[in-house]
Amino acid sequence: MTRPKKPEERANRPGHDPATGRFTPDHPYPAGPGAVTGLDDELIAALATETRKDSFRGACQRVGVLLRTAQQWRTRGERERAIGVDSVYARFSFAIDRARGEQELELVEGAKTGALPERVAMFLLERVHPQVYQQRQTLEIEGHVEHTDVRARLEARLIRTLEATPDSGEPALDEPTRAGHALALPEPGGT
Repeated sequence: MTRPKKPEERANRPGHDPATGRFTPDHPYPAGPGAVTGLDDELIAALATETRKDSFRGACQRVGVLLRTAQQWRTRGERERAIGVDSVYARFSFAIDRARGEQELELVEGAKTGALPERVAMFLLERVHPQVYQQRQTLEIEGHVEHTDVRARLEARLIRTLEATPDSGEPALDEPTRAGHALALPEPGGT
């Protein structure tokens, strides 16, 4: 069975409550024991608290939510926040963003006050917030490139070739050879 893409198809999917994101008892493949299948304010608080301590991935593992599911909730929340909808997903997205921001501030403050060695704080910041703190290296290459006039070189070579006579002993175009033997080329105009 392919995964439906449209919301109205999702609402009609058997065994799934689209309002809560939870499986109903008549779902053909019920969630395993202990699996978190719905987002609520209690789960939002737990994930935000764990995200502040560690990465989003680690928080999902400790709370018992599949990372892919949490990422889908967050993506949906970001979309809903962008259009001004107040939903459980929008609150989730906001809570995770806030937790990550607080985590970043704690690491920066720890490095400033000496509570954390600066190298340790930068190591953690580079991994948790790579878009901001990852070291970037710029490589500059200086040099001069001469443009040779290929057409002029080819014309000069063609003139030398045309001016060369078969009796002069000079090769007419650098005669192509294979293993020291001249290749037989077709005559111009011939088939």
